[in-house]
Amino acid sequence: DYTCIIVIFLLFWSIFSNNLYNFLKIYPNVSKLLVTIVSALILISSVILHEIAHIVISKTKGVEIRGVTLFFFGGVSEIKIENSNPKKELEISMAGPAINFLLMVFFLILMKLLPTKYGLINYIYYFGFFINFILIIINLLPGFPLDAGRALRAILWHFNRSSLKSANFSSFLGSLIGYILMFAGFIYLLPQNLNLFLGLWLIFLGFFIRHSSESTYYVIILRRALKGLKVKDLMSWDVISVGPDLNLSELVDSYIMKYRYSFFPVIEGNKPIGIITLKHIKQVPRSKWGKTKVRDVMQKIKKDFILKPDTDLSEAFIAVSSNGVGRGIVVDNFGAILGIISLRDISPILSLRTESLGV
Repeated sequence: DYTCIIVIFLLFWSIFSNNLYNFLKIYPNVSKLLVTIVSALILISSVILHEIAHIVISKTKGVEIRGVTLFFFGGVSEIKIENSNPKKELEISMAGPAINFLLMVFFLILMKLLPTKYGLINYIYYFGFFINFILIIINLLPGFPLDAGRALRAILWHFNRSSLKSANFSSFLGSLIGYILMFAGFIYLLPQNLNLFLGLWLIFLGFFIRHSSESTYYVIILRRALKGLKVKDLMSWDVISVGPDLNLSELVDSYIMKYRYSFFPVIEGNKPIGIITLKHIKQVPRSKWGKTKVRDVMQKIKKDFILKPDTDLSEAFIAVSSNGVGRGIVVDNFGAILGIISLRDISPILSLRTESLGV
């Protein structure tokens, strides 16, 4: 995630402006650059090891992880199927901070048992200890999507037997923590308390936690509401597609005016190669429609346009709601087009099922 890049930039800025450690000012920029690179590698490695711990424990518990997005404080795992019991949730959530604790102990041992006469090396030991301590503190804030928030959800889930209510409360705490951190950040930006680095850091962290807590809860609701449904259950099987060599005048007269659609998949050899919409057509002056082919203005197929019939409907909803066109093209295992699914197909059933959940 882009947040990793931002934090590495802040790290460079902090060391070179001596915001973190004043003793670095006595060293030349080359030495500070080397220390910054090593520090960045320690940060990234700590984050990656944090997430590997989640993955390993998830696999031992039979929870499938589709992918992981790395952030500056850890990662967010894309779990294919929601955890079936609170014990698994608790064990998986605590695996990351446990690894950071072991790393913190490791760097502490280096500081105590292997000190050197070189101040910069001692600084690297200290940074490794410090950054893992910070990762633990951040992830022990009790709100989604942080590890302690997931652990809190698991504990509440164990007692109230409702994973949804537990997730709702943990999400609320995550949003509250986010607002508190952002408020604290603004306080540090005031002239009488000016600390630009700390202020921006807290605002950045608070905004991310607030946003992630809400989106994580929304995904839980979405998956629960659409559980058991596949793309093939709601997709439109009758597809009106166009060829790439059709000119825009023919497209408008023979397709848009006839079928009243604003979206058409572009296929070549029965395989989708792009999409064309009214928006694409409007970018071309009417006088040039006859000389402009569909392939000249179509939008090429992206990964989030393509779905399979057996894809979970919740995953399809996330894909089509974020790809910019509100539709997905359904293909078979050979890439041949089968149909289309749109937000308009999914929204009614999502609304009905969400109401039945009482949220």
